[in-house]
Amino acid sequence: MTSIRNKLLVYFLAFVLLFNIVSYAIYFSSSQIVSEYHGSFERFLLFNEISQQSTQVYEKINAYVVEKDPVFIEEYQDIKKRLQKNNVRLQEDAITGINKEELEKYQRMIKNLLFESDLTIWAVRYDNLDQYTTHVKEVRNISSYILETTLQLLNFELAEYQIFYQEMEQRQHSFKWFAINLFSSTLLLALLTAVWFSKGLTNPLRNLSKAAKEVSAGNFDGPPIKVKTKDEVKVLSETFQNMRENIKQLVEEIKENVV
Repeated sequence: MTSIRNKLLVYFLAFVLLFNIVSYAIYFSSSQIVSEYHGSFERFLLFNEISQQSTQVYEKINAYVVEKDPVFIEEYQDIKKRLQKNNVRLQEDAITGINKEELEKYQRMIKNLLFESDLTIWAVRYDNLDQYTTHVKEVRNISSYILETTLQLLNFELAEYQIFYQEMEQRQHSFKWFAINLFSSTLLLALLTAVWFSKGLTNPLRNLSKAAKEVSAGNFDGPPIKVKTKDEVKVLSETFQNMRENIKQLVEEIKENVV
């Protein structure tokens, strides 16, 4: 026998499970969107940092050539380390929308920039005017190339981001209708479940109440009460049916004894 309490618990757990599944699906979809957006934003920041650091490399090298102050070398070394780390990130991060050959060419320019910068420092230390003049010009040119290439690569990333943004808009539109349909279907399902459950509970009780009124009026020949469910209501109806039959039999025995 399944009790009414157990039925209520099953229905409640079913709705809780349904909402948890839907909530997890929504969370998973939102996490994917946030992750993709975060990755794209990180790539924008990475290219921007590389562009700024390339410009700073030229500024520090040029300042060292002009003023011969070792402080600029220390500042250059710090920028160099950060630029090298960012160059490694270009290899490790998944850069979408950019041709692999273009990306490798971009990385070689960064390495050449640092190589020419080191040669410039070496030439200044040995007071080789022709050498450091040539190398510092190369540093300036490569820095300009990196800036131009960065803008091109950002355009590629923006094109890829535009596609992602359109997909995100479509997801948002689909999610809106999904939420509306989910609310409507859940409300309808809850109403149908409540009606079905209450019908299975109230109809037998109504029949029991009607039969009890007939018994109180002295009518013991009413139709048997049929209950399809296997719960407390069925036990109650069977008990009442047995009680009615016993009362009917008892009344007949009394009548026979009186006669």
